[in-house]
Amino acid sequence: ALSQNIGLADYFLGYDWDEEINETNPTGHKGAVARSFGELLGSMWSLKQDTRNIVNPLEFKKRIAQCAPMFSGYEQHDAHEFLTFLLDALHEDLNRCKSKPLVAEVECDGNDQERSAARAW
Repeated sequence: ALSQNIGLADYFLGYDWDEEINETNPTGHKGAVARSFGELLGSMWSLKQDTRNIVNPLEFKKRIAQCAPMFSGYEQHDAHEFLTFLLDALHEDLNRCKSKPLVAEVECDGNDQERSAARAW
């Protein structure tokens, strides 16, 4: 389904996206998910002219399982969870912000929400 998204397909097929991989992002996967997804899309779209060939997404599945072990194996998984993981992983792998500091979360004790909100911002 994502391969039919025009914006996403154009980005991965007609753009030097691999130059934007952020290997230093602590919340990313060092570009592994983006590279694997880009290769899968490239394989799928290169075969559009020849309908006799097939694409085996096994390498993509292996990469996803390495990055998110909950998707390893061949059990049925929630499509929404997978899509959420994939989009977030692509976002983090291709994040243009090269030095994003990790920020501790501010917890609200329930008494003074305005003060907690101000501290969080």
